[in-house]
Amino acid sequence: MKKIILAFLMLSPCLAFGQKFEVGIGGGISSNTQPAGNMYYIGNQSIINYAGTVSAVYNSWSGWQLGLNIHELELASTSSVVFHDATYPSITYGGDDKKFVYSAYTTSLCGIVNKKAMIGKSDIYLGFAVGFALAKNDPDNRGPNESYKAPDNGNGLVLGMQAGYNYNFNPLFAFNIDLAARFYDLHYNVTAVNENTTSNLNYQIWAFPVTVGFRFRIASADRTNPVYDYDRYRRHHQRYRIRMFGSYAEPDNSTETRSRLNSK
Repeated sequence: MKKIILAFLMLSPCLAFGQKFEVGIGGGISSNTQPAGNMYYIGNQSIINYAGTVSAVYNSWSGWQLGLNIHELELASTSSVVFHDATYPSITYGGDDKKFVYSAYTTSLCGIVNKKAMIGKSDIYLGFAVGFALAKNDPDNRGPNESYKAPDNGNGLVLGMQAGYNYNFNPLFAFNIDLAARFYDLHYNVTAVNENTTSNLNYQIWAFPVTVGFRFRIASADRTNPVYDYDRYRRHHQRYRIRMFGSYAEPDNSTETRSRLNSK
């Protein structure tokens, strides 16, 4: 967890020099599928778990976002099936409405690429993510609502997608809703609890965090950053095409400009 946050902070100043830097924070809920792989104690009922997110992205004038995202969430479910402990058969798990906790603190750091579209004062985005995750647990200390806890110190690849909505109160501040899907492939340095295997524990699981929060942006020096205003975006795009290609074929949004182009 500390290494992930350190990497996030080290990269953040590099993005900030672009003057189109955006940071976000949010909290909410998450659900997950049941583990696939050689996890022996598997729930069969999904539940609602906590979720939190922090992000930092660079907004290009063309509508692309590049950045980093951290998700923190729990992976857990419940089971209506009763499992007997592999070592002490008199001990049972499940059938008691208590949680099977696969990872109490699942921290993922992902690089993200989004495509953003502006709609009036709002914008929406859709993109994909790839990164690395750490799964922390304390199997020796179970809470009153926990039936089973998986081993500690899992790690592995994360893949996923995200979509979101921003309502921009002004160029620097926005309300955000983010929906994500994350696929975790987690490996452990302990043998899986299963009579038919001597392999180390490895399971795959999907999580679906939904968070709400805020986005904070750093304005450009002249406070006319085209990323935050559609009309400014169009004017910026015009200047870019004229500089690169000597002309701009598309008419501007304004009636005056369209009339001037049509009269030629």
